[in-house]
Amino acid sequence: RGDTLRTYTLAPLLAATLLAGCSSTTLIDAPSAPSNAPPSDSAGQKAFVFESGTVPIGDFDPFTLAPEDYFDPCNDITEDEFRRAGFTGEIKRSTDGEIESFYGASACTFIDRETLSFIGMANVDANREVAEDQDVIQEGFSSELLPEIYAYHQGHFSSMPNTCVAQIDTEQGGIAVSYYTHDESVSVDDHCRIAAESIESLYLLGNS
Repeated sequence: RGDTLRTYTLAPLLAATLLAGCSSTTLIDAPSAPSNAPPSDSAGQKAFVFESGTVPIGDFDPFTLAPEDYFDPCNDITEDEFRRAGFTGEIKRSTDGEIESFYGASACTFIDRETLSFIGMANVDANREVAEDQDVIQEGFSSELLPEIYAYHQGHFSSMPNTCVAQIDTEQGGIAVSYYTHDESVSVDDHCRIAAESIESLYLLGNS
């Protein structure tokens, strides 16, 4: 994999997708998560619970985790699950050839054609430690429901103003969500919040 991992191509990847793959889809309205955290699994570990299986939240080693062991949110989460989590509109997946992707990442988007706003999602193979080493984590961001979520904005990977990527690490790789809008009145903090709420809504599917 080398020293440069594909995580830091996520924001421009999804921004390019927005410009090249816009269609008559609808933006996600990510539901606001309740402040009281839901219970963990029987072992006391937080986990996403999907029809495809349980994905424990936790650290992973991007240099030893095999490619086939990465969780692919765009394909391992069913369309019905996306809908119940608040995602609306037709999903566009890179694995179906409907949008472009780079560096082997499986990406998907939900796009609002009229406002050129989008939520994008991808599996990524860089973890929090890599983000900390590159000093790109967004200061002041936090999720009450899932403190494990972190966000990044600065750096060459985030080439569009205010674009924010929220990520949570699991034992099966990172799940990253990006939010972008052309409305410059929407702050970086709000971009990060909206992206994080999409992750929270997926967690609440199996933990409410």
